[in-house]
Amino acid sequence: MTCQCSVFIAQSLDGFIAKPDDSIEWLDAVPELEGDFDYGYRELFDSVDALVFGRRTYNKVDSFADWPYGEKPIVVMSRTASAPSVPSDRCVTFTHETPQELVHRLTAEGATRLYIDGGQLIQAFLRADLIDDLNVSTIPVLLGDGIPLFGELPVEVWLDLQQSASFANGIVQTQYHVRRDRTRPDQT
Repeated sequence: MTCQCSVFIAQSLDGFIAKPDDSIEWLDAVPELEGDFDYGYRELFDSVDALVFGRRTYNKVDSFADWPYGEKPIVVMSRTASAPSVPSDRCVTFTHETPQELVHRLTAEGATRLYIDGGQLIQAFLRADLIDDLNVSTIPVLLGDGIPLFGELPVEVWLDLQQSASFANGIVQTQYHVRRDRTRPDQT
């Protein structure tokens, strides 16, 4: 049995997670909801053993004024030869492993749930049939161009709707479980 791989991400209505230059500032334009509302992010964050980022995602979060992940372990999957220096107060490692190799290793090390983040990385994990659940918040904006959340897949990936909710600020959040048996809903 391998650890669970979860996605929690926001996208524009036309399916982009960032603009072509990797900017995500458009997310800041969404009106905040009253109270300390985080759409379930803290619950997911607290339930994972590690976060797995693509290199572009890591570069983006590394540019934030404040490091938002505390001591949570982060694995950065990268095809580049060199890893940047990482501040000593962060638990960040870099790897050249495939998604399958990484999940196998982290499962053997005791991980039970991973949070997968980054467009290309999510696509790679989907192609490898490793994503178990998706939580996608759709932001009411059309970007017209950018980095897509989903890309080409070798086979259809069918999802079971777990929950859907809409919010006063226009966000629609949808949670899915990935069907492992690859059957279409009309074949069950």
